Order: sequence, then structure tokens, then C-alpha cells
Amino acid sequence: MSDLEARFAKLEHRVGELEDLNAIRRLHWAYGYYIDFNRAEDVVQLFASDGAVVFLSGEYRGHEGVRRLYGTWFQNYFTKGVNGPVDGFLLDHFQMLLESIAVHPDQRLAEYVLIGTDETQQLLAWNATDIEYPRELCLHELFETQAARTPDAVTSWSDWCSNRAGASRSRC
Repeated sequence: MSDLEARFAKLEHRVGELEDLNAIRRLHWAYGYYIDFNRAEDVVQLFASDGAVVFLSGEYRGHEGVRRLYGTWFQNYFTKGVNGPVDGFLLDHFQMLLESIAVHPDQRLAEYVLIGTDETQQLLAWNATDIEYPRELCLHELFETQAARTPDAVTSWSDWCSNRAGASRSRC
């Protein structure tokens, strides 16, 4: 192969790399825009139908899984259904993924870190719902104990019925 052919092959390879990089950037910008403006269905369409998202300890597979994560979980817990922006909470995730891929290209997708330490700590704090309770009691006994402790507390509510802990029957 002549020097000119070698240089041309190297240039073709570099152009391919730049095209790939620009495609990734376009995907990143679309993802950030859709997340920032809480457009969950558009986010879902960015993923392959057999794709998966690993977030915290859950894996969300296919379009339905991604829709459940972004369209339900994020909208209900992070944005309260209000269209963005969402204070940049999710915008850096894709950038972190791209940077991780650049550093560790052979790593499995599920092993990449998508959220930073601060976000991990925030999510763990939000999820810190552990509470001490008598482990020797069955679930129904825990309900009975709570009902005895707070007999006037409302235990369930609907437009047409409410139940109180100390009541022997529903007040519907």
C-alpha cells in the first residue's frame, strides 16, 4: 500500500470516528432536551425495542420498561408531571455514560455508572424509609397494633367511604 493510500485509509477511519461522535452528540442533545422538558415518550423512542436501562437497582427492558422508568417513575417522583426544566437532575447522565464508554469501551453496558455520588446519596436519602418494628409479629398483627395505638386515624379513604382504625366496620 502506498503512502498516499495509507494516509487516505487513516483519514477515512478518522472521518468515521467523527461521524460516530457527532451521531452520539445528536443523541445526547436529543436525550437531554427530552429529559429537560419531561417528554418521556420521546425518550422512550430513543431506545431500541430490545434495549434496557439500568437505574439504581432496577433494570427497565424494552420500550415498556423505559416508558415505566421515564414516563411514570421520573415524572411522578422527580418532576411531578410538570414539563421541564427539571433542575438538571438527569441531564448529566448521558454525558457520564459517554465518558465512561470512552474510558472503558469493553465494559458491559449494565456496569457503567449513570449517576454521580451526590445524586446517589440524594436518592439513598429519599429512599431511607427503614423503620424499626417488631419482627416477630405478622403483618396483620402489625396493623392491629397500629390500630389499637391510633384508633381515630383514617386507615383508608375514597370519595364515598372512609375507614377508621378503631371502627369495627367501614363508615360508607
